[in-house]
Amino acid sequence: MSAIHTVIVDDEKLARKELIYLLEGEPDVKIVGEAQNVKEGIEKINQLNPQLIFLDINMPAQSGFDLLEALPNPPAVIFVTAYDHHAVQAFETDALAYLVKPVVPEKLRKALQTVKAELQKNAQQPGSSLDNDSRVFIKDGERCYMVPVQDIALVEAVNNYCKVHFNGVAPLLHRSLQQLEDRLPPALFFRANRKQLINVQHITKIDTYYKGGMLAEINKKFQVEISQRQAVVFKEMMGL
Repeated sequence: MSAIHTVIVDDEKLARKELIYLLEGEPDVKIVGEAQNVKEGIEKINQLNPQLIFLDINMPAQSGFDLLEALPNPPAVIFVTAYDHHAVQAFETDALAYLVKPVVPEKLRKALQTVKAELQKNAQQPGSSLDNDSRVFIKDGERCYMVPVQDIALVEAVNNYCKVHFNGVAPLLHRSLQQLEDRLPPALFFRANRKQLINVQHITKIDTYYKGGMLAEINKKFQVEISQRQAVVFKEMMGL
């Protein structure tokens, strides 16, 4: 495996320098950029397309969670922060590791081993669009999630938000249904009607419905109407 391209985002210059010093002894890590705030971090990540970010949580104006929320397809994340009470919230995002400052070298190496194993498993190169192995970051109040797109069963438009159903929960994401449809892989997600997107891998049953439409059962839980017009497209897509 080639060196993991890495960006460090932390508002404290000394903290960035300490992390750079510790990572100098890791031949599998290549630091390609650093940033001192969320805005700069987003610019660096979009420009450099890293596989990993070391991310502080508490920063002026915006937090590390705000940075993840702004990225359509976040890379792997290792949180590095002085505030231990953020640990539970951080791990709800499926962050690969959580390090408390000052960083202990042994724990850093363990975190990097976890990252390497995850990257080898997914063979994922973050990019501007989502594929079947991508993840979506969702911040819902105090809770945060990093959701594999394959786990998302149903997306519903709710005013200016989308309700994203996965693994028994349904947090709200501040994006339009059209924005999500444009990002989610079309091989998995189908626009059933004006307000709902369904993951075809989560369909457990299909029935004919009113006036040539169809009724899709999602995970034996949700009933979603596929409009008459979309039913024609769906049949073509699924080879029915």
